[in-house]
Amino acid sequence: MLSRTLAITLLLGALLCVPAAQAGLIPTGSERIASFRHGGGFTGSIHFDTIRYEIGFTTIRFYEPRDPYVFPLFTDAVVTTHDDGSAFVTTPDDAPHFADFVSALATGDHGYLYTRISMITPDQPDQWLMFVNPAAVDENDRRIPLDTAFDYGNYRITAIELVVNQVDIDTRPSAEGPLETAFFQRHRINVYGRPIPEPATAGLLGLGAFATGRRQT
Repeated sequence: MLSRTLAITLLLGALLCVPAAQAGLIPTGSERIASFRHGGGFTGSIHFDTIRYEIGFTTIRFYEPRDPYVFPLFTDAVVTTHDDGSAFVTTPDDAPHFADFVSALATGDHGYLYTRISMITPDQPDQWLMFVNPAAVDENDRRIPLDTAFDYGNYRITAIELVVNQVDIDTRPSAEGPLETAFFQRHRINVYGRPIPEPATAGLLGLGAFATGRRQT
C-alpha cells in the first residue's frame, strides 16, 4: 500500500511539473534563422546589483528614454552578477506583442531593434542604464549589414530567445574614495522559425493527401 501511494504521489507530482518544465522552451522543429549580439558597460557612481532586459523597437536611430519604444518583449528578464548563460524564451502563446514584434522585425516599419537595460534597486523605480542597438551576426558570429542580413519570408517565426552571455556588477571603492559600480554585460537575441512549405511542396503535399483519401474510399 505504501509503495502504491508513493507511486501515485510521484505520478501526480510529475504531471503537475510538466507545464513548468516546458515553459520557455523553443518549439520543436524550429531552427535559428537570425542572431543579434551586443556587449558593453560602464563604471559610475550609481549602485545596483540587479538588472532587467527588454527588447523592442524605436524609430529613433540614437534612442533616448523619452522616445517611443514599442512592442517590448522580456519585461521579466531579470538577472544579477554572474548569471552568465541565463536564457529567456518567448513565443506567440505567452507574449501579447509577439505578432507586432515579428512584423516589425521582418518589415523594418518600426525602425531599429533596441535592448533597454534597467537597474533594479530596492526602494526606487527601475532606472535605465543603457539603450543599445544589437548588431546582426551570421552563423560564424561575424557582423553583417542589417539590410541584407536575414530573409524572414520563408519562415514562420516561432520563438525569440534572449541569452545573457555575461553579466558582471562589481561595487568597489574608487581611486578617489567613494564607492563606484563597474558594470559589463554581453547578450544575444536569437530568432527561431519553421520553414514555410514552398508552393510546389505544398502542392505535392496536397496531392498526397488527395491520393490517400482516394485509397481510403
